Amino acid sequence: MKSYMELPEIAEATGKRKELYDRIQADRGEGNISSLFQAYGTIPEAAMHVYLKLIALVDNGKLSKTFKETIMVALSEVNECDSCISFHGTAIKSLGVTDEQIDAIRRLDITPLGFSEKEQVLFELAIKANGEAHSVTLEDWDHLRDDLGATDEEIMETLETVNTGNSFNLITCATGGGKEEWYTYNMEDFEPEETPAAAE
Repeated sequence: MKSYMELPEIAEATGKRKELYDRIQADRGEGNISSLFQAYGTIPEAAMHVYLKLIALVDNGKLSKTFKETIMVALSEVNECDSCISFHGTAIKSLGVTDEQIDAIRRLDITPLGFSEKEQVLFELAIKANGEAHSVTLEDWDHLRDDLGATDEEIMETLETVNTGNSFNLITCATGGGKEEWYTYNMEDFEPEETPAAAE
């Protein structure tokens, strides 16, 4: 089951939902719309803003796309969102990260990816903010800025990655989102829905 909601087939979407789906498929390929955005299609105008915000966050800024996807994989694990692990695992594999490295990220060990000390501490900040945002202190910021040369932009980019990842984990889990056939990571327990031909 991919959702607790009654959702139209992707090819049957109309109106603003179709505009959303068409925009996503232009980037990800035909049919490659995650459970998250299929659910978001119920509020398509807001969903379009969410999608464009995601693209702006991941594709721009000072931090690498690989680093930001690393945070999202880790958060999906910490927040126990299995389908999100598969989605972000698929996304980060497309950037050249191996299954073994993703497995390490899920253990909150990012050393196999060769990140800098600054990125390591930003990652630790992300995990800390995800659990207890109020526990992030001025000392955390000062250490990153004064000792490791991080900018306010990089710190905010890290925190917004946490915010975005958390939101996606929440919506996916609370709407019953499942794995998609086009995911390429952590698919061992995924059974695609039977097609009419397979059911015969």
